[in-house]
Amino acid sequence: MELALFILFVGLCAGGVAACVIRPPLALTAFISMFAVEQILQSYQPVLIFQYAWATNAAVFAICFFCLGNAFLRGQDLFTGYINRVGIALTLLLAWMLLSILWTPSPDAAWHFLGISWPYFLMQMTVVPLLVRRTEDLDINFKAMMLSGIVIAVFIAVSPRTDIVGGRLGVDLGYIAGVGDFRTNPLALADFGAGQAIIAALYRGKDKSKFWLAVQTLAFISGLIVALASGSRGQVLGAVACSALLFPLAAARRNIGQFVTVMVFGAFSGGVLYVIYSIVFGAQGQSRWSTTDVRGGLADRFNMALVSAEAYLNAPAFWIQGLGASAFNSIFFNTDIGFWYPHNVIIESFVEYGLVGMGFLGLALLFTALASARWIKVLDLDQHQRSLAVAWIGLTLFTFLMNLKQGALLNAPSLFFYMWITAKLVYAQERDVKLGLAPDLTAHDDQPIDYDQDAADAYGQPAHSDANPPAITNP
Repeated sequence: MELALFILFVGLCAGGVAACVIRPPLALTAFISMFAVEQILQSYQPVLIFQYAWATNAAVFAICFFCLGNAFLRGQDLFTGYINRVGIALTLLLAWMLLSILWTPSPDAAWHFLGISWPYFLMQMTVVPLLVRRTEDLDINFKAMMLSGIVIAVFIAVSPRTDIVGGRLGVDLGYIAGVGDFRTNPLALADFGAGQAIIAALYRGKDKSKFWLAVQTLAFISGLIVALASGSRGQVLGAVACSALLFPLAAARRNIGQFVTVMVFGAFSGGVLYVIYSIVFGAQGQSRWSTTDVRGGLADRFNMALVSAEAYLNAPAFWIQGLGASAFNSIFFNTDIGFWYPHNVIIESFVEYGLVGMGFLGLALLFTALASARWIKVLDLDQHQRSLAVAWIGLTLFTFLMNLKQGALLNAPSLFFYMWITAKLVYAQERDVKLGLAPDLTAHDDQPIDYDQDAADAYGQPAHSDANPPAITNP
């Protein structure tokens, strides 16, 4: 049975690779789901943990490179919007991070993290932003992410190595290593599940069939359950908050009443899911949400942040340039943990890269926020495309919030490519409108918005009614 499940999953992965060959932008889905897929494969094949731990990631990298080359040979315009203010700010930040190794008190830790993360920096700052060319490329990716998310959730549930320990879902690899406590990182599954739920909540497809409605519903529920089961409180709360906050922007009609309704429904749905989760996973699951456990987690994070900030403030000679990459290891040394980091990219930026590094990161965040606002505005009259933009913005916002509690800048956070793609697609959309290659879908400020009529006018078609059903197609 175990072998049959492994063969089935590999077969589905092979089907996904074939889809990427046919539709190169789908390589983005392969990259985003990489770590979740890796954990499932490792649960069936020990060789993918020790001898060939790099194999899954290398295969995904190869798929991305192949799809990029395939798109280039097809003559597709890959570079429009690639060079943008967000990308420049992130590149300058990375350059400053590398330069700071010259004065860091913890060069061993810095080289350790960089040795692990350099392939991911390469992918996230060069290849991945080139995989999608226009906003519409997100449509097929979001569909693929929802479908693959459901499949991954099913295989997590049926995997013989999946269990709950300390209220956290993970893949038990101790049987392979011959030890009692050797498990996969639960945050990888939590991040993927939460992202899947955000997409399902905000995506509004052209196809209104019952099939895709069922897919979105299952993707939302399964994604939240995976995040809940992983015991990752931040991922669950972040997914719900981002979905509720941005839902009015993705919806056809936007008003305060709708926002309140969504918030109430979200709170009710969250309560129902928590009850189901508590019944299924029992006391272990509930322990992660106890007041004591939550306070303990917050105390650890605040302690690391305060210790780091104190060390920085006590060294005014380093306020401009920072203490150096991975300097946290000379501040918060722990022999039981090994090399460590502050678990907060804002604190890390100030402490390790100073006002210069924080300036680059701050500019990248500011430019991303401004680009997000422009993106929604330029697509305002097309609910489908606007929902694509809003869903991607939701993923970007969620990733930023998670980087306030986990991860490190020198670990190549996925936040980099989310921000870069946001700026690229906004620029591409605005350029196409300016050149007349796409309709102007910006809402008018001087008159009430009739979304049906304005969208129809933009596409040169009549507005729809009961007697005249919608027939709007993208150019």
